[in-house]
Amino acid sequence: MAYATEQDLEDRLTQSRLLVIAGVDTDDDGYNDAPDTGRIEKALSDASADADVLLNARYAMPLPMVPPALKNAVCDMAAYKLCDEGTVSDLIKERNDKAEKLLAAIGQGKADLGLPEASKPSASGGDGFVLEGRTDFGGWSL
Repeated sequence: MAYATEQDLEDRLTQSRLLVIAGVDTDDDGYNDAPDTGRIEKALSDASADADVLLNARYAMPLPMVPPALKNAVCDMAAYKLCDEGTVSDLIKERNDKAEKLLAAIGQGKADLGLPEASKPSASGGDGFVLEGRTDFGGWSL
């Protein structure tokens, strides 16, 4: 499930910037005049999957609702995924780095999305204990 839409990405970047990084030339005039919807959807899906990985330790995935901070982070990561060496800007790179750091901090419990946390089993498998000197297993065999 993607946590942002093509319209969210366009709102975050502006249409002209989106056409530069993910546009197609439909009328052969040498200028991108339509968004490449397939590439954009793939980038948003990939960025959402990356967000799931970063948040999975803390929240049940996929999330039931999309907080604005998550939508913005996914848009920033998707924009970076759409860029190549000729179209990436310092702003897009900086936003991607900040988005990844924010989601990692949220996953580690250092920041919050304002959603209920998942009930995850502990890494150790639970709190167990051993009693020494038990003798009530005598005579058992397998």
